[in-house]
Amino acid sequence: MSTSKQTSKSSAQMSKLSDRAAQAKKNIDAAQTKKQAALKAQAEAARKSADAHAAKLKKGADAAAAKAKAQGADAKAKAADSWSDVKSQWSEHVANVHKKRDQSKAAFDAKRAEHDAEIAERDAEDAVDFAYSAIEEAEAAVLDAIQARAAADDPETAKSLANA
Repeated sequence: MSTSKQTSKSSAQMSKLSDRAAQAKKNIDAAQTKKQAALKAQAEAARKSADAHAAKLKKGADAAAAKAKAQGADAKAKAADSWSDVKSQWSEHVANVHKKRDQSKAAFDAKRAEHDAEIAERDAEDAVDFAYSAIEEAEAAVLDAIQARAAADDPETAKSLANA
């Protein structure tokens, strides 16, 4: 893939990510004024969307790892396996958060509700921090890929990068 095609593809992915973050912010801002039933429906819809996206990512990572292994590309396979592991661990974390939240709904009282709200708020903060870190990692990975493609396409660039 040429440098310009990779840059365009990566730029489109970052735009999609930015749009999704903006939509999430809009949904969260709107949730401040919604009734409990509407909030529950919105949270369930967001959970279904997140679960579907996580499953899609895991499927893609698994397929990439299998493809890389089949092609004998150990480095690619290790990278794909590494991301697959991160995604699997995140999926397990999310499942545990959902399980704890569902369990807490069954045993409702005022003190427990306050404690559960604090835990849910910390989990939300952690999820946002994870997403922020993932965006930074994605940016670095895209820039590394662009640099590697430029070096592959132009031997002079490769020499200058090697001497830098």
